[in-house]
Amino acid sequence: MQPAITVMRWGAVGYGLVALAPQRAESGWTDVVLLAVCVFMTTLRTMMPLALGDHRRWPATVPLIDVAVFSVAVGWTGATESPWLLCLLTAVAVAAFGWGPSTALTSGAVSVAIVTVFFEVSGADLTSIVAETNDLFAVISVAVTAAGGVFLRNRLLDAARKSRAAGGELARLRAANDLLGELSDVALTLPGAFTLREALDRTRTLLTTYMQPWVIALLTLDEHNDEWTPKITDRCAMRAAYPLGDLPGPLARVLAGDGSPIYVPELAAQDALSDDSRSGVYMVLRARDRNIGVLALEHPDPGHFDDIDPLLRDGLADVVALTVDNARWFGRLRSLGAEEERVRVARDIHDRLGQWMTYIKLELEQMSAASEVDREQLDRLNNDAEEALDELRETLRQLRSGVSDDRPLAVLGHDLVTRFADRTDVAARFRVAHPDQRLPVPVENELLRILQEALNNVDRHAKADHVEVDWRVDGGNYELVVTDDGRGFDIDRAIRERSYGVVGMRERAEVIGASFDLSSRPGVGTCLRVSAGRVGENQIDTEPGDQE
Repeated sequence: MQPAITVMRWGAVGYGLVALAPQRAESGWTDVVLLAVCVFMTTLRTMMPLALGDHRRWPATVPLIDVAVFSVAVGWTGATESPWLLCLLTAVAVAAFGWGPSTALTSGAVSVAIVTVFFEVSGADLTSIVAETNDLFAVISVAVTAAGGVFLRNRLLDAARKSRAAGGELARLRAANDLLGELSDVALTLPGAFTLREALDRTRTLLTTYMQPWVIALLTLDEHNDEWTPKITDRCAMRAAYPLGDLPGPLARVLAGDGSPIYVPELAAQDALSDDSRSGVYMVLRARDRNIGVLALEHPDPGHFDDIDPLLRDGLADVVALTVDNARWFGRLRSLGAEEERVRVARDIHDRLGQWMTYIKLELEQMSAASEVDREQLDRLNNDAEEALDELRETLRQLRSGVSDDRPLAVLGHDLVTRFADRTDVAARFRVAHPDQRLPVPVENELLRILQEALNNVDRHAKADHVEVDWRVDGGNYELVVTDDGRGFDIDRAIRERSYGVVGMRERAEVIGASFDLSSRPGVGTCLRVSAGRVGENQIDTEPGDQE
């Protein structure tokens, strides 16, 4: 705006120079002095512009001084006939524009008063100002100029307010977009940890990146003992376990509240987890609609967490809670799986290998008691021993097999079904849709264990002739279906808590966030379905193989 005001000022001076006719310049030194004053004032304001809108005493007084100087020049040289009238109007307009209605009224009154006084001093008849229309024009011009300056000021201020509002909204949208990007990075990074140690390490790294705490304390609930046990204790000393009533003050308060985080910008020494802490944030970690942990972040600087967006803070707490809960469930699942595997191995050895070894032992005893060795019987016994060894190899193979980056479920499932068909003489087929898609290794590994248990149940109980295994993956959605045409069973009567195989499969599905559905009818067969999300009826690709 200052360049435009400068142009207006010098334009008014230029007009004054043109208006000074040669014959008028001969009237004396007055016009020369007034010209010098006007040029000086314009040059001064060009070099030292007015601080528009500065309402401190001196900056708000300077525009009135300009109005007074130009008013003297106009009053001395004939009011409306003065060559410096445009300079006066410019000064009034600048005062009105820069400081608003009150300054506009003041500058207008000052200019009219000074012009009137000096017009009289110069020897003109005072009544002529009122009587002559031309002289009234000076007063009207000043009033209109002041009103125009105020109007322009209001319009520009309104435009500035709208611009600031739009800029503020744009800034908020940009900040929200950046924040959502950060939360997306966190959400994509943390849940990939399937061991508690890995989850805690990633949690520590991300909290340090986004919150810059000095102290980090993360405690989880031990549901068996109803105690809170520390999992992360960076730069603070904590006991091995805390009953709820013994937790440090802020942790106890946040757990007793409504679940909202507690932010303490000025932390009392008795509440701090570290002697150096002066501010802190305390958050409840919730998953599966229950409290699973509590997180404390502290820093030596008061108000350190003031600039942390609540959305980012709450989002971090949610993702950390999900990650820790998943890691704990996978830990429980591994313990459960190890126990199940021990039970299954013992059961298979007893049910299969034990029977085979008992049979072979009896046959050998009969052969040793006989006077002659029956070659045909010996060959049959040898074949039976080979079959027993095959059973043992399959049991050990299932224990050792696991999904890896190089061998996804689409490959291992096909191999498993193929061996099942060879071992049991059941016509079995494995079909896979989108073999190029896969899930994280831990998820596919749990699905492999479910498939192994399902096929073992078919072998032991179903007496089936055909088995169909369908594996579909569509992005993050998936579905594993095992169908047999065996004798089936009544689910309401057969499925009980002691059916550890079914219970174990259901718990594995729950941990990986999948639904588990088992349907069966006597004489019809059984269908087991493990799925997450919606999977379309894709064309089944029988490669890498169909096994009938």
